[in-house]
Amino acid sequence: MMRQNNKLLGATQILAAYHAQTFDSLQSQFIGFDDLSIIAKIYHDNAHLCDESDTAIFNAVQLQHYESQCFDNLYQHLRYLQLEFIGQSELLFYHTLLIVLLRRGYQPEKTFTLFELLWQTHNGFFFEKLSLRWLVSAADTFIDFSESPLRRAILMNVVSVINTLKIYETQRFLLTDNQVPITPKMNALYAKHQALYDGLTFFRLGSDDTLEQMRRRFLKFEIVDAFATQFLLTVLYRLHDTPSAFSLIKQLHTEDWGYNW
Repeated sequence: MMRQNNKLLGATQILAAYHAQTFDSLQSQFIGFDDLSIIAKIYHDNAHLCDESDTAIFNAVQLQHYESQCFDNLYQHLRYLQLEFIGQSELLFYHTLLIVLLRRGYQPEKTFTLFELLWQTHNGFFFEKLSLRWLVSAADTFIDFSESPLRRAILMNVVSVINTLKIYETQRFLLTDNQVPITPKMNALYAKHQALYDGLTFFRLGSDDTLEQMRRRFLKFEIVDAFATQFLLTVLYRLHDTPSAFSLIKQLHTEDWGYNW
């Protein structure tokens, strides 16, 4: 019981502090080392919320060595997560706060209602500003809590695509040091379909339209859930603007009709 309490200790006070401000006000405030964030002000007045000092959790040295990890204590976990949001809006962090509270089981119906309201009113801002990490976390949250089976199904594609990408990128990291395509292999993929396994082939450069057809099929979902479809396509378009396999294949593709992303 004590461990559970520690995981949610201060949740009510933290949410109340954010709800005391408008979304526009949160959007205009930025997280940094020079000023106390909203939750840091709460800790300043309620030191019992965490055994660690704020400066030990949130500092430039921690940022240099930052990696994602979980802490039982709610304040410590949230404050550490704020290192990901240095120079970014408090509204982006409020979004993360709601995800953390939902995963820890804090008033799920009420908290998810707040989460949905945030997306209903600021989806453009989040599509532009959230990292892929937090876009995927948002998709996970809709999958876990939305009452719409269709929305859950559409957004499951986001998670499936990203998890697949992470797996093959991990394999590539483990198996090769090549940073640029090898010309003979490129030429082989331009020449014909090359066998992969179990009846599958590698993506054929130049004329393969399978990803374009996938995009067109995703677009058909717009008539039943425009938001979920926009969410999914935002993630896929983002992958084409990062140094991922998607952007490499698009760069090497020679027919616009076959890869119109």
